[in-house]
Amino acid sequence: MSFQSLDDIFRVITEKPEWELYRQHCHLVNIWHQVVADNVSRQTRVLYISRKVLWVATSSAVWAQNLMMQRYELLKKLNPLLPEPLLDIRFSSAHWHNLMELPTTETVSGQNFTGHPSDISDLTYQAVDAPSEDAFRAWIAQRRWYLENLPICPQCLAATPKGELARWSVCVICTQNF
Repeated sequence: MSFQSLDDIFRVITEKPEWELYRQHCHLVNIWHQVVADNVSRQTRVLYISRKVLWVATSSAVWAQNLMMQRYELLKKLNPLLPEPLLDIRFSSAHWHNLMELPTTETVSGQNFTGHPSDISDLTYQAVDAPSEDAFRAWIAQRRWYLENLPICPQCLAATPKGELARWSVCVICTQNF
């Protein structure tokens, strides 16, 4: 058995008919980046098309307002590149968020979770700065580190924060199975 790269596997999967909407979205995102200037591209994210209206998230309300005034010019540039023309573009800062930034215990809902049974902030895992092709290896290293530095749940044998074991004698996942 030979191993395939994740890119090859992903390409095979996304070529299937049920991934047509995903391919259309990727095409639209690529066209968007071609049509708008680099500074606009960095401040916007294509969200979706609904009823021939393109919805775009902006980093601020100011960007949304400025782009709303330019929407007809953008439509003139976008429509020739799309299989189906758009009727309008809507801009909003309401959906602007960065999915790559994971919340910390201090930023989730503005609450501080220090002292919570699931808190592991006292442990200092040194993440390895790995290239994207080594992301899986970095993830494995993190899992291994957790297994070596966290106690094990007696029921499922998963690495578990000390607070969960002290409170429930098992991990939080296992408490849901009772």
